[in-house]
Amino acid sequence: MTYRYFLFALLAVLFLSESTFAQLASQPTVQASDVRVLSATSNSVALRWTNGNGQRRLVTMRLTNFAAAPVDGTTYTANIAFGSGSQIGTGGTFVVYNGTDTTVTVTGLTASSAYTVSVWEYNGLTTGTQNYNPNSGTNLVPFYTTSTPPTTSPTNLTISNPTPTSVSLNFTAGNGTSRVIVARAGSAVNVAPPSGVILSTGQQLGNGNFIAGISGTTSAMVSSLSPNTLYHFAVYEANGGNLTVTESGSSNRAIRTTSPAVASRSTLATEPTTQASNLTVTSRGSSLIGLSWTNGNGNQRVVVARLNSSPAASINRLTTLKTVQKKQKERM
Repeated sequence: MTYRYFLFALLAVLFLSESTFAQLASQPTVQASDVRVLSATSNSVALRWTNGNGQRRLVTMRLTNFAAAPVDGTTYTANIAFGSGSQIGTGGTFVVYNGTDTTVTVTGLTASSAYTVSVWEYNGLTTGTQNYNPNSGTNLVPFYTTSTPPTTSPTNLTISNPTPTSVSLNFTAGNGTSRVIVARAGSAVNVAPPSGVILSTGQQLGNGNFIAGISGTTSAMVSSLSPNTLYHFAVYEANGGNLTVTESGSSNRAIRTTSPAVASRSTLATEPTTQASNLTVTSRGSSLIGLSWTNGNGNQRVVVARLNSSPAASINRLTTLKTVQKKQKERM
């Protein structure tokens, strides 16, 4: 009798255990990856990533260089205000996103600070069934919030010394530590450079706008331009930029995106490589002379004359030239 009672009790416990504790879903085999900073400010960051093969993903963030992993079978509440979502463990790792998307913007951050963000794939949509991929791998990524942006912009932008592929810029600095130069061919600059990301010369910003240079002084040489092209330039004041993270594309640079210094100028046409030759006098008159020559490979040519001595050996390439005809009485 005692044996039968014991067996019945054991079966009851096993039945209750099976019905009370949820079974974990299968674990995703491909973790989220390529976590990148889209933009940042002194108190926020916009992030994007590539999803793995889980049903959903959890984004966690921590101030400093490590973020704790989520625990299987645990349901977490997300909040984009850092510190307001569920905390994993006791070390300050907070959940900032829980869903199916590939982007999130997190607020409530501290300026010029290093954070670590992780994206964890998981399966299991009901309470207690969540099975997280624990592989941090390449998705444990640090980033910086920006410093405070400058409050005054550059002024007095001038452009000089054009060549077929370059120009020189000079300007008066604002109250930042550096300047970001944006250029656009044919039309005015209409896209400002983003704060919080690594910027490099030649980087495309969209709609034909590109980074033409970054200067820590009040001048810059912009090169790699196209010949005979009108370029518009805008110079933006910035702070920071000395702290970067290659993995996330993050930088602590804060850019003042209003009221940049602007100006425009054309590059020179390409210089011909073959000079005109075989100059010959074909006729003479009291007030005129006929000339012939063999053309080089330019699309135009300039004929220079000088009374009583040889013409100058060269012409200033920036000079606007026009034909001058002198009357005989002016020569006498």
